[in-house]
Amino acid sequence: MSQRQSILRATTILGIARVGYHGLLFAQFAYFLYAFGSTHITDALIIAQTLPFLLSSLFNRGFTHILIPLFTEFREQKGEEKAWKFASALLFFSLLALIGLMLLIVILAPFLIRLLAPGFSPEDQALGTRLLRYLSVFVILNGIIGIPRCLYFAYHSFTVPAVTSLFLSTSVIVAIFLFKDLLGIYAVVLGTLVGGAMQLFVLFGFLNVGKRKFRWFFHLQAEGIGEFTRLLGPRLVLMVITRFNVVVDRGFASGLGPAFVSALSYADRICTAPLEFLNATFGVVIMPVLSGDVALGNMEEFKERLGQYVRLASFFIVPVTIFFLLSGGPIIQLLFQGGAYGIQGVSLTTAALIFYSLGLVPVSISTTLRGGFFALKDTVTPLKVGIWGFFCNFLLNY
Repeated sequence: MSQRQSILRATTILGIARVGYHGLLFAQFAYFLYAFGSTHITDALIIAQTLPFLLSSLFNRGFTHILIPLFTEFREQKGEEKAWKFASALLFFSLLALIGLMLLIVILAPFLIRLLAPGFSPEDQALGTRLLRYLSVFVILNGIIGIPRCLYFAYHSFTVPAVTSLFLSTSVIVAIFLFKDLLGIYAVVLGTLVGGAMQLFVLFGFLNVGKRKFRWFFHLQAEGIGEFTRLLGPRLVLMVITRFNVVVDRGFASGLGPAFVSALSYADRICTAPLEFLNATFGVVIMPVLSGDVALGNMEEFKERLGQYVRLASFFIVPVTIFFLLSGGPIIQLLFQGGAYGIQGVSLTTAALIFYSLGLVPVSISTTLRGGFFALKDTVTPLKVGIWGFFCNFLLNY
């Protein structure tokens, strides 16, 4: 099978899975709005989700652009055995770090909620604290899956990660349906934790299939850990800065009144869905290809591919931007209004969606270019750009 055919096949597999994923996410989103609407309770949940989702994403998504090129280079230059020892040691160190983060969140939860949502009432801060402590477990469940996912991707194996991506939304939908009357907003927490556990179990369960030979390996001096840490540092800082743009947005919104945090979050979820689809299909597939070009020294092919990928990303996102700007409001009203989600929530969400849409094209291009820098093991340049973006976002929020 040619490389072009391989990329097309992998993109098709991931594309089908992402369509299913976003279909389930859409159903979860719509059902959540119908069941809980846009209130101070949903505000508290969204603020409580912010930190666990952010921290787990640092490990989950942050590892992808660092581990895939490094593991590929290890495998090509030093052999399978050393590559897998490196991956196993990395998993051990990551698990220790995630456990430590979870414990810190549990201890500092009241302070963290006050910091994230200074405009909340004392009652909402107390609710947010309880929700945050439960959701702290998600830091481990969702954070650690970044490593097995990268190992699948390094072998151009996308089916298992694609299927497991459907578990989280499915679990949340089922939990809301079964337990919303009994547990209220805590049903969402239950579904999140169960879905994360299922995803982790299946990813590791199928890891030792075919050429993938994972073995537990604990060694403080494992080869490759130092280089991985050096490359990951700027990448993590960049992701923290990028994700903290959301934290800043929600912090300012918490002082505007009930439902503003929810409306901002709903608009962000709708607007970023196309970007997530693009990154999780096209972006994931091209990363091993770009990394392979760099590892083999094929820099002309690397440049040509990256240019093609930027044009394809733009071709995909431009029509989506126009659609959101022209039809976002009526679509939100048609699809989501009903139950506990009323006209005020629709109005607030639509206003935020229009402004978010204006950034879709530049974000899609910059994300694709960033993948090229990561394939080159240059994590400093994207970091510098991210820092400027963070300060601009904070200033404009103010």
